[in-house]
Amino acid sequence: MQNLSNTVGNRINIITTKHSPMLLHSTPLLGFLYSMGTSEDLKCVKGVSYFELTNEQGKEIKTCYAAMVNTENFLIPYKLHVSKYVIAEVNDQKNDAGDQYYELSQEWKKELQSIDLLPESLPEYQIGMDSYLPAIGLGLLFVGWLAYVIVQAVNSKVESEDPPSDNAQSEK
Repeated sequence: MQNLSNTVGNRINIITTKHSPMLLHSTPLLGFLYSMGTSEDLKCVKGVSYFELTNEQGKEIKTCYAAMVNTENFLIPYKLHVSKYVIAEVNDQKNDAGDQYYELSQEWKKELQSIDLLPESLPEYQIGMDSYLPAIGLGLLFVGWLAYVIVQAVNSKVESEDPPSDNAQSEK
């Protein structure tokens, strides 16, 4: 989707040339299926204020400069990275980026900067430690399970190698 915008006073009207806002598809919450593939999540970048835009239906929407964070999973998340920066509609319930976003072209970014909706030097999104906690937790769970299996295997081998007890010999 390509976006252009009209500046009317201090308001920006979003004009789309091909499609409506893009929806971010959520990953299924189905165990194994969830743990395979790539998921995308929108996060508003801290240090950039939210601002109002007018969408193609003429409705005022609260938006933010957001990072699209991709998480690649194979049983556990192994790679988190920012794939691109966009303008996202803000979800008021969580006070962060929602599921709809607009592609941010260089021209539109410069225009938003020229009317002070975006700062001249845009900060980068910092992926926090909390993003890695599910991977760390699943990794520790796997290590714990593996240790349990090894201990059980060693214990069963030790029990099978023990000489028969005195009671077993006296019965013969």
